[in-house]
Amino acid sequence: MFRLPNSKQRIALLGSTGSGKTLGGLWHLSQANFDSMPWTIIDFKKDEHIEGIQRAHHVSSSERPKRAGLYVLQPEPEEDISGYLTHVWRGGSHGVFVDEGFVMSEVAANEQRFKTLLTQGRSLRVPMIICSQRPAWITRFVFSEADFVQMWRLNDMRDQKTVESFLPRDAYKRMPDYHSLYYDVGKNKLTYLKPVPDEATTLQKIDDRLKPIKKAV
Repeated sequence: MFRLPNSKQRIALLGSTGSGKTLGGLWHLSQANFDSMPWTIIDFKKDEHIEGIQRAHHVSSSERPKRAGLYVLQPEPEEDISGYLTHVWRGGSHGVFVDEGFVMSEVAANEQRFKTLLTQGRSLRVPMIICSQRPAWITRFVFSEADFVQMWRLNDMRDQKTVESFLPRDAYKRMPDYHSLYYDVGKNKLTYLKPVPDEATTLQKIDDRLKPIKKAV
């Protein structure tokens, strides 16, 4: 048995391209409380898995979602979305899923507001799911403020060293494809997990939970 993040907590999900990281993030999202408050997916790379969420509502960075549901924001890497992130910070009770976390550093204003959400968001009920294929490139607040860390295969030694500095000694080991290491920071507990459910199952669960929710900003 292992704990999942609650409505105030944040989880960092790390892994190389094709390791299963984004699908793992969507599995966590399928358990989240988007039926009682808004969740925004910040999708810098226009991921095909995220595109498969049929009932999500796509928004621009100038929109300000307030109703429960899933919202997909697909900014360009150099686009200033700090106003959108400020809306989340000021209003609270708004989940944030970021795929790909290191891109936040491309714009100084985005990175600053991202850090604010990481350091202050717990008290504001801003849960976060943060995915990244390059842990060495993202702000260390992603790790220091994480309640949980989940790691799939990492090929770059710099990325492995970055993550290992926030895990118990000798926690990382080479795992079979799509398996992951799951670290509960508060419990100081490591669990090695088999692959999450497949894409079709995960997306179907998300869409089924979105059916009763009115699609409106």
